[in-house]
Amino acid sequence: MAPRNSKTASEQIDDIEAQIAKLQQKKRQVLKKQSERVAKLVMESGLAELDIDEAELAKALNDLAARFKAGRFTNTRCSSAELKGNSEVWKTV
Repeated sequence: MAPRNSKTASEQIDDIEAQIAKLQQKKRQVLKKQSERVAKLVMESGLAELDIDEAELAKALNDLAARFKAGRFTNTRCSSAELKGNSEVWKTV
């Protein structure tokens, strides 16, 4: 006969729920860090100062993401200071 698990079903469920809560907190922290990173780049680039329609901005950002995913940028490693006002960085191969 197999040894009996020392925890009851409700204790096991409580443990699982605690693990889920920890993972949800970790997920929130990762999302916050990503959001802060993007917000910093937006501010440094001057994009936040422009009066751009949200739908138009979303489309432009989606296009930009697609270009990165396709590997069509000549310089993907540069500082935000280099990006600011430097349209050459955004040209494709």
